Amino acid sequence: MDIWISKRNADGTYQNAVNATDINTKGNEVTPFYDVNAKKLFFSSDWLYGFGGYDIFETSGEFTQWQKPMNLMQPVNTPQNDLYYSVALDNSKAYITSNRKGSYFY
Repeated sequence: MDIWISKRNADGTYQNAVNATDINTKGNEVTPFYDVNAKKLFFSSDWLYGFGGYDIFETSGEFTQWQKPMNLMQPVNTPQNDLYYSVALDNSKAYITSNRKGSYFY
């Protein structure tokens, strides 16, 4: 699984999607979230260096040119699966899903 990116045209249509080759790996990259305020892309990967399972990473850039992804580290990431990072509109909170201890699903 890879992340693909498409630009939205002024008329509301979309351009053909392109593979985000700067951030995709041999593993799986999933659950992308683009923070418009911070101008950063957040996603989870099971291949990039991390704590195990899926970890959440961030990168800056746009369309087909992205910086090297950085692991958000602990306490955001754990040896379990950490996915679906998103930020509240007022930037007061960030949200993730995880199957770490204390979750409703183990």
